[in-house]
Amino acid sequence: MSLADRKKREKEQRRNAIIDAAEKIFFTSDYDSVSMDDIAEEAELSKGLLYYYFKDKEALFFAVTRREMNIVGDLVRKRFSGRNSGLKNLGALGYAYSEFATEYPDHFRVYSYLLSGRFDLQNPTKNKDLGEFLEARNEAVDLTCQMIEAGIRDGSVRPDANPLEVAVLLNLICDSFPRMTPQQVERLETGGISKEQFIRDTIGVVGHMFARERSNNLMSELR
Repeated sequence: MSLADRKKREKEQRRNAIIDAAEKIFFTSDYDSVSMDDIAEEAELSKGLLYYYFKDKEALFFAVTRREMNIVGDLVRKRFSGRNSGLKNLGALGYAYSEFATEYPDHFRVYSYLLSGRFDLQNPTKNKDLGEFLEARNEAVDLTCQMIEAGIRDGSVRPDANPLEVAVLLNLICDSFPRMTPQQVERLETGGISKEQFIRDTIGVVGHMFARERSNNLMSELR
C-alpha cells in the first residue's frame, strides 16, 4: 500500500470514529444540547481536529443521519428476498420501515429529527452527506413507483393506481410515525395496540387501498 493510500485510509477511519462518537452523543441527548466540545471529548480529539473533518455540528449530524439510510436500505434488501409480486414488494418496503422504527429506535429518532423541519433541506449541495441522504430518499420513492408499476403489470395492484401518488403517500405515512405523540401511543396501548402493531396495521391498510384483489389475509400476504 502506498503512503497516499495509507493516509487516505487513516483519514477515513478517523472520520468514521468521529461519526461513531457523535452518533453516541446524539442518541442520548437532544440536538440543541449537544456541543462540538461534547463530541470532541467523546472522540478523544482536540476541537481543532474535529473542525478539520466537520465544519460544524450540523454537518456532523448529517453524516450520522446518512448512516441511518444505510440501515433502512439493508432492511429493505432483506425484506425483498423471495418476493414475487409488486404488491408484496410494496408491503416489504413498508415493513422494512416498521422494523427500522421498532428495532432501531435511537437511529429512528435521529433520522426523524432531520425531517422535523429543524434543518434547511432545500440545498443538498451544501453538504455531501445531506445530498446523499436526500438522494437515497428520492431513490426510495422511485423504487416504490417501480413496485406499483410492476404490481399493475402482474395484476396484484389496481390498474387505476397512480404509481407516483402511491409512492408519495406511503412516504408521507412512514414519515408521520415518529411524530406520534405520547398521548396517541398511550391511547393505542389502552386499547391493547402497541405502536409496532399500529405501524404494521397501517401498512396493511395501504395495501388494502391499492390491492386489486381484496383479501382478509392481505396483512399476512404482505409480510
